[in-house]
Amino acid sequence: MNHPPATPWVFFLDADEYLTDEFVEELSRALAMTTHVGFRVSYSNYFLGKKLKYGVPQIKLPLFRVGSGLYERIDEDGWSALDMEVHEHPVLEGTVGHLKTLVDHQDFKGLDAYIARHREYASWEARRYMKLRETPDVMAHFTAIQRKKYDSLPSWWLAPSYFFYSWIWKLGILDGWAGFVFAKMKASYFSQIRRKIIESGAKKS
Repeated sequence: MNHPPATPWVFFLDADEYLTDEFVEELSRALAMTTHVGFRVSYSNYFLGKKLKYGVPQIKLPLFRVGSGLYERIDEDGWSALDMEVHEHPVLEGTVGHLKTLVDHQDFKGLDAYIARHREYASWEARRYMKLRETPDVMAHFTAIQRKKYDSLPSWWLAPSYFFYSWIWKLGILDGWAGFVFAKMKASYFSQIRRKIIESGAKKS
């Protein structure tokens, strides 16, 4: 059942995401004077019981004008039943801004849940990479960052480069042990994707 929005903007917010007063103030100012049709938003990370202040933030496009575009359609052919953030990619007609204030993403599900979730995500990403090789025209509406990501997924250097970027360049080192483990496990995630891509290619050959 479709439910037509009654407001000019929609903002998708998960149950564990919270808006601070600072975010609401910035949002109000931005919407009052913007020519953009959507806004990317950065999210805080909690890891090993600590709120990370540095490193690479999570970024999504959850805020856009009603009628400005459609969600990307991903033809999975039954190879995934995951409800993932990587699905949530609106394809908008117009420019997109970026709000500076972070949304507070209070994910306290623990390390076991984090590892299990990213193991499933890695399988999904590898399968999608293989699908994109068969239908490269789908990437026409990808952002530059998305295209670079999928071009780099099979590369050996992606995982160590991410670790260096997050822990050193983005100052994750200042978050101490939690920042180190977070950067290392995210790098391991990219390494998993690469291994799964190699395995999928070997099965097809």
